[in-house]
Amino acid sequence: MQISTNEFLLGSLGDLSAQESNLNQLNTEIATGQTMLDAASNPAGAGEALGLASGINRLTYDAGNAHAATQQLQSGLGVLQQVSTLLDQLRQTAVQGANTGNTTATRQALVSTAQSGLQQLVQLANSQGTDGRYIFACSNSNTAPFTTLPNGQIAFTGDGATNLLEVAPSLTVPVSISGGSIFENIPAGNNGVAVTAAAANSGTAYAVVQGVADPSQLTAEELAGTQLAIAFSAGAGGGLDYTVTSGIGSPGSAGFSASAATVASGSFTAGSDLQFGGLDIAITGSPAAGDQFVVQPAATSSLFQTVQGLISALG
Repeated sequence: MQISTNEFLLGSLGDLSAQESNLNQLNTEIATGQTMLDAASNPAGAGEALGLASGINRLTYDAGNAHAATQQLQSGLGVLQQVSTLLDQLRQTAVQGANTGNTTATRQALVSTAQSGLQQLVQLANSQGTDGRYIFACSNSNTAPFTTLPNGQIAFTGDGATNLLEVAPSLTVPVSISGGSIFENIPAGNNGVAVTAAAANSGTAYAVVQGVADPSQLTAEELAGTQLAIAFSAGAGGGLDYTVTSGIGSPGSAGFSASAATVASGSFTAGSDLQFGGLDIAITGSPAAGDQFVVQPAATSSLFQTVQGLISALG
């Protein structure tokens, strides 16, 4: 087979053109630092690059969420540390108030201190984060979670919903703290069992929870919302009798629904304990006929009510 001079020259020219194209491609890659200049030159590489770019953007977004979550939790922790310091100061105020040698001026100063502490506590409960949202309001974070009512009570208007943030693919973490679980619903009394004297009591007795005789029975009462009422009445020979009734609701109120049978009853002996409903209640002092005590097996309170009780006691 013979190749003409013209065909040889054309073939050589084609090789030179291809080499020149490759050289230009290499120069461009060197100049730009990129081996893939467009999708047409490397479709498979372009698809992989787009996938990697999407993954990087997702991780960048998650990293931003993780940073925001860290800031929010740190803000909440900082506020709680301030709350702890404030409560310790109020505890010291209560200890000072227990001194029977306090003058009227000293007691008034302690009342002012406790009132100031209550205001600070409300302000801390309504703290805002760096983003301006209320830390303890959960999903309703654009509104202050605690409001002072006209009667002076502090009401929680937030909710218990949990705000979640994605910090990694398929991984979310809670970043909200409900003020209701921190400042309210705190077990009151002794292990959640509170004993309250009726305001009309005329005797000198007070009642305290001495212990739990039957934990399972107490748990059942807590789950059912049962409350118990201890009532004293005149007994034979100038003594006193006691009667314990149980029911749902607050004993003595219109909403109280008493049980069908009396829980316990008998003659009261001064200095003795009353055992009923799985509880051991110590009665100290001298009750009078007509006196009554309410026992709440699942009593709760709030930090605000505790401080308000301190203010009342100091006053």
